[in-house]
Amino acid sequence: MTTQEHRVPIPNYEQFYEINTLGTIRSINRRILTKSGYYKPEKERIITQRISNKGYLSVTLSKYGQSTTHYVHRLLALVFISNPYNKPIINHRNGNKLDNSIENLESVTYSENAIHAYKTGLYKSNERKRRLILDACTGETYTSIKKAAVHLNINYATCRNYLSGHSPNRTCLQYAA
Repeated sequence: MTTQEHRVPIPNYEQFYEINTLGTIRSINRRILTKSGYYKPEKERIITQRISNKGYLSVTLSKYGQSTTHYVHRLLALVFISNPYNKPIINHRNGNKLDNSIENLESVTYSENAIHAYKTGLYKSNERKRRLILDACTGETYTSIKKAAVHLNINYATCRNYLSGHSPNRTCLQYAA
């Protein structure tokens, strides 16, 4: 048996599920007490993984009639990655949320995770493409509505309403082409 085939019980689900280093989760052979009071054999099987709405692989684990959804990368980290500083986030080093190889996972803090996301381009800054504002009367351009409003001593919301067409434009301001 190779290390990739080595299965380890999942904490809090020790009698129910095991995971290997590839992230494959399987249920364990066991007997389940039914509502009618008799024991039914439950055969081992590989648990189906789905992609969550956040883009991570997830599984639903059940015990004693209660089902809970878990991210596979978090289960792998819980079992196979040392976390002596109790860092709360599991980061994918290469940025691929579907690559759950042990070498690709690491425990990080919230700030370390945010820095990693910026450095790898996974998170774009709040800077949007700003449209230039042109004062057709003077030919002057402004990089934002706020700068135009301050320079012309107009309330920001009023200036925005002029440019968006929500109010009749009483200025020479317009979006530059």
